[in-house]
Amino acid sequence: MKLELKRSLFFIIVIFAAAFANGQTTTRKPVDPADFPGKLIDGRYTNRYFDLELDVPPGWLLMNSEEVEATRQIGTDGLKTNSDRVNRLLDNASKGEVVLLALSKKPLGSIENSAFAIGVAKQPSSAITARMVAEASKSLLLKNAANKLLKDITVETIAGKSFASFELTLGMYGQSVPLKYYATMVGEYSLTISLSASDSLDLKAMDTSLRSIRFVRK
Repeated sequence: MKLELKRSLFFIIVIFAAAFANGQTTTRKPVDPADFPGKLIDGRYTNRYFDLELDVPPGWLLMNSEEVEATRQIGTDGLKTNSDRVNRLLDNASKGEVVLLALSKKPLGSIENSAFAIGVAKQPSSAITARMVAEASKSLLLKNAANKLLKDITVETIAGKSFASFELTLGMYGQSVPLKYYATMVGEYSLTISLSASDSLDLKAMDTSLRSIRFVRK
């Protein structure tokens, strides 16, 4: 399975990015994902813990926990450099992240796949902003010279919240993996949405999903 994943266009490598600001300060015990997994029913993802809901791209596949962990580890390894310090930060960030939702356009291992993921991490201070999370994530990703920044951080309002975003390509396992990364804050948690598309139609579908997000209390 690992060989197939390395040969495919995968995405789960970056869903831990929300924890980078946390990983740069102190290592926290990972939050139990059973506390707030949310539900995907009839194409609508809802999460009462974070008071959010959004429409998912029609027909996309939900990844199970084993698939998430396998791709997370492969992705983390693929991002590592010759620096032990950077590699420790990557490991800590990965361990501190909880994956709420991970979807792929095709079955895991397919060539030229596209995917959408949401992750959260408890941050060490309420003073941390979405831009700070994005900046920490971008900075750590660019420690690997194979990764290239395409678009620097911008901030916009989506569903009444401030989202910071950037775009880059990741050079991993002989592939160039495109990434659009969004970060916001929900209380003391950072929440990130990662988009990795193999074509423009998939990217449009994921962008539509992202912009359907709503933060509501019921």
